Amino acid sequence: MRTLKILLICIMCTLSCSAGAENLRVNLVRDQQSVQVEAEFEFHVQNVYSGNTTVFPAGRYYLSVRGGNLYLDDTQLGDKIEITRKEGGALPKINQKRYNGKFSAVAMAGQVYLNNEVDLEFFLTSTLPGKSSPIWPDEAIKAQAIAARSYAKYMKLLNKSKLYDIRADDDELPFVGLGNEKMVISKMVQATAGQYLLDRDGMPAMAVTTNCTGGRTESAAEVFGVAYSYLQSVQDYDQDAPDSKWTYDVSPGMVQNLIEQTGEVITGKFRSIHLSPINEPGDDRTPTGRVKSILIRGEDGIARVNADTLVSQLELKSNLFDIETGVPLPDKVVAPIENYYGMEVGRKELPINWGGERPHTWQGMSKSTHILKGTKEEKITFRGRGKGHGVGLSVWGARGMANKKFSCAEILAHYYPNTKLVK
Repeated sequence: MRTLKILLICIMCTLSCSAGAENLRVNLVRDQQSVQVEAEFEFHVQNVYSGNTTVFPAGRYYLSVRGGNLYLDDTQLGDKIEITRKEGGALPKINQKRYNGKFSAVAMAGQVYLNNEVDLEFFLTSTLPGKSSPIWPDEAIKAQAIAARSYAKYMKLLNKSKLYDIRADDDELPFVGLGNEKMVISKMVQATAGQYLLDRDGMPAMAVTTNCTGGRTESAAEVFGVAYSYLQSVQDYDQDAPDSKWTYDVSPGMVQNLIEQTGEVITGKFRSIHLSPINEPGDDRTPTGRVKSILIRGEDGIARVNADTLVSQLELKSNLFDIETGVPLPDKVVAPIENYYGMEVGRKELPINWGGERPHTWQGMSKSTHILKGTKEEKITFRGRGKGHGVGLSVWGARGMANKKFSCAEILAHYYPNTKLVK
């Protein structure tokens, strides 16, 4: 274990020295009145404008705003500060989480904004383990590292005039600081140090990724409403993904309640759902079959529900799904276990193999209209494919291509056409 830690430290040092050690301003705190700062070692706080530095001993403090100035407990610091570690020590924890680099904070409208200014390469070693696996092929992990670096550079350019480059809770690259690094993934970040994608205009590409797509990625124009030449719909190689196919059963009452929590009103009792089939997409789907909206008919009216709302409320894996209504047949049976005397001594669940997808005892009358009969056991079944928004590099697809011996560059060229790999 000690040897692994030493190796990881060496990799971190190499990353910090490579590719010009480009920094990224990662926003950890915004619109908060106070922030917990907990230090195991002495640390330094510098007023950015005056240059005055205050040394604080180890301990627990609270950073807050009063009268337009930042305070650490009762010590006034100014409205813009930097927090650095003492040589040989470590940065304080922020809200009980550990980071490296340095912190910068400003007072804005009575609130604290605090960034972790950290080396871009280390940022990638922290974020990538949440999106990849150390046991995956090297070429797949390299492709993800380059895509992530491209996205981070895109965000830095996009937000250069703002208080931060990227938020720690960014959907694409959530950042958790120290402690999330994995040796193999860190080595792949090092192996691709400085490499990223440029678009046709010579700008860093917004190289978003998705978990898996069920066979084909989606265009950014359909999902984000903005067209990018390099975020088009392409074939996916994600057949081995656990979520390549999925099924979710839910009661009509639950669907109605969750939808109405968003402010959408379904008047009267739930009576039917209208959605074109995935293999015959209508106006309610994208060309690849992803759902844009569904029509729900109540006893006294009709409501059109946005697919993103439905996916969010029901926590569906994606918006690529078909709908069935009826009473699902069971996928298991519980059999009693009896002893020699015929007495039940336990029970065992036995799976039922229906020879394919689990059928329903009753379904809708047409391909697009799914009638609800109102019986107690009735369910709405979502038969879906893929996980995530479906745009950009498919994580499982990259793995599938790497297993077929495609190189990192070939994987990137497939999922991000019209881009150029540079260093």
